[in-house]
Amino acid sequence: MPQNIPNGTSTTLNGTASGGSGSYLYSWSPADSLIDATIEDPTTVNLYTSNIFTLLVTDSVTGCNDSDQVAVIVTGGPLSVSASATPSILCYGDSSELFALPSGGSGSYTYDWTSNPVGFTDTTSNPTVSPLDTTVYIVTVDDGFTTETDSVTVTVNPLLTANITPDSAVVCAGINLALNGNPGGGSGIYIDHLWTGDISPLSATTIEDPIFNTITAGVYNLTYTVTDDKGCAGTDNTIVTVNSATADAGPDAAICEGGSANLSAGGGILYNWSPSAGLSDTTISDPIASPSSTTIYTVTVTAANGCTDTDALTVTVNPLPVVDLGNDTSLCDDVTAFLLDAGAGYSSYLWNTLEITPSIIIDPSALGVGIHPYYVDVIDINTCQGSDTIIITVEICTGIDRSVTQSVIKIYPNPTKGVVNLEIENIGKESLMVEIINLNGQVIYHKNFKPVRFSKPNRFVEEIDLSSYPKGIYFVKVQSNELVKVEKMILN
Repeated sequence: MPQNIPNGTSTTLNGTASGGSGSYLYSWSPADSLIDATIEDPTTVNLYTSNIFTLLVTDSVTGCNDSDQVAVIVTGGPLSVSASATPSILCYGDSSELFALPSGGSGSYTYDWTSNPVGFTDTTSNPTVSPLDTTVYIVTVDDGFTTETDSVTVTVNPLLTANITPDSAVVCAGINLALNGNPGGGSGIYIDHLWTGDISPLSATTIEDPIFNTITAGVYNLTYTVTDDKGCAGTDNTIVTVNSATADAGPDAAICEGGSANLSAGGGILYNWSPSAGLSDTTISDPIASPSSTTIYTVTVTAANGCTDTDALTVTVNPLPVVDLGNDTSLCDDVTAFLLDAGAGYSSYLWNTLEITPSIIIDPSALGVGIHPYYVDVIDINTCQGSDTIIITVEICTGIDRSVTQSVIKIYPNPTKGVVNLEIENIGKESLMVEIINLNGQVIYHKNFKPVRFSKPNRFVEEIDLSSYPKGIYFVKVQSNELVKVEKMILN
């Protein structure tokens, strides 16, 4: 509350402080109107005009401070008034406190405030105003006998604005976003830029146009504040939403040469695999992969939010086991038993004899005259399978003369597409039996020929049509009393 004192007298000001450490320093102003301006309750000198005294209290421990004001109004003598505004220069949208300080007169005052531009009126001694443009405020003081007038100008600095672009944004992780505060208005001289809020992705926080590094998905709230050289500020806000996708190509796979693996990717609604070699389809989540060699496949996944991600897997192609039982062979029925070996080091073996050992014993004398196919399937540590087949033909060799053993069998064309010619030279004078046998041991052709069919002595020619039989490997067996011969033939 203001203190009223007669003209030419003094008064004691009553200052108080609370909070903080409890240890305070006092500083009153104007000091030249006080006897001691550094104590809590100073006494003024004799005053002839009204005055406003300001007390600044500082915490001697923390350095924190606060201030307050009191008006001392001097009555008696000629009436005068002094108008003031705190602050007198405003930023657009801020407020100022007007104060009419009368001196002299009767000590009982009324106040009448007006403005230029017009529009403001008030009847208190210290109204608060918030002008949008620079305004002159005029106060008239009446003590009941006379009136006095004074004015004060409150200057309003131009509006300072900030307009962040983009206003809001939705981006995918990994795609950096350029932000700009776009300050405008004010004095035009911008001395401070400050970004606050979720600022960890920003390349800088004290420039107008930082880069938003979209590494981690989430919602980021940002505020930009710009300050001009008049001390005025403008602010704007934006929200950046960072979406992401997570691709999952699935586990690595291993296949055997010639085999395939079912791939299964996840994490999106669109898929694109590369390379395309060996894939049944590059645009689905679960293509079938049949590469000819070990291949790294990369999948690019597009999520429902439009974001993409990549992942990769390796399809390892293991070679098939190579089994070699040797060339097909013809043996006499009196040959000593021998070992047929598929080779060591495989996980499992299965012969057509149902034996499961790496090797089996072959005894021609026990087999008897004829064609005897043997095959074996092996599986290695990669679960890949290999096989081989050997044809062992057992013949009667005892008592066969040299001319018979020198018989020549010709099959042409071989391979054939259906019709094949069988020609035998140095056949002798015996009747012949011709059989054609498939890999299952089934006789698909059987015919006996007498010497009268021979085109000339010791030479036999026959055309055989096999076009109605399935493609595959067949064996042509020629047998007489003195001869058993077997030849392989391929039907395409």
